[in-house]
Amino acid sequence: MAKTLTATTIALLRAKPTQFAPAAVRTALREWAFNTNRRPEAPRDVPAILRWVERNSLPVSSWEDPEKVDQVLLAIDTRLDGKQAAAWSRKRNRRILNVAMKYAVRRRILRASPLPKGKESTALTKTTNAVATLYCGPRPENAVAMRVEDVTLPVPGADDQWCEPLIHTATLEVGKQWTDTGEIHERRDLKGRAEGETRTVPGHPALTRVYDNRNTRLTKWLNDGIPPVQVAEWAGNSVAVLLTTYARCVDGQLPDLKRRLEAAGGLPEEEPGAG
Repeated sequence: MAKTLTATTIALLRAKPTQFAPAAVRTALREWAFNTNRRPEAPRDVPAILRWVERNSLPVSSWEDPEKVDQVLLAIDTRLDGKQAAAWSRKRNRRILNVAMKYAVRRRILRASPLPKGKESTALTKTTNAVATLYCGPRPENAVAMRVEDVTLPVPGADDQWCEPLIHTATLEVGKQWTDTGEIHERRDLKGRAEGETRTVPGHPALTRVYDNRNTRLTKWLNDGIPPVQVAEWAGNSVAVLLTTYARCVDGQLPDLKRRLEAAGGLPEEEPGAG
């Protein structure tokens, strides 16, 4: 919201700053003017910058000028380097600006929203989120919040190896200057859901067959001739469990064992006088 409102404010200035660097003006707006929690901590130069912005801001009536509205929309759709922002970023900025306009109408600051009706062209807003459609489909903030105990694993050896992840929280990285706790992340309820509501989704078997890697590793150690006692210690198993589970998988060691027996010597010689 702060980024969108900063771009909007700068687009509606009468002139470009001369006594202040443009970056300093953006920082003063984004980090202090639009962050109510941090306003009392603003550096000494910030009040002067914000007073200049106030003096050079166009009146609210400028929103009735379609050209000014187009100018604002172009500003929030454009990155600082002059290139067009990503589709999801443009969509988000317009949604935030639309909320601000509704607030202004409700407070009778504006008679009606000056923003154009309808949505941005599908060609501009449509995005592809291939990652989200794979496996469980969590949002990144949902995946960050997941813990081991949130996943119900299938019974080992069962035909159905699908798991059931429980998605219950969104942990967003918003920056410590934007949270009440001073932490980088902020925990929230799921997007578009009631408070405390969760959802369970099917997890592809590819997510639950990590144990197969362990089986492969233990079998490889045994096939490489590492003593079972040592393998059991590394694996955290007892020797009995190790041999019961994996001994039948050991293969290909017979030629090596024969060579070791030959190296140890042949049959023992008979003692003199033996019958």
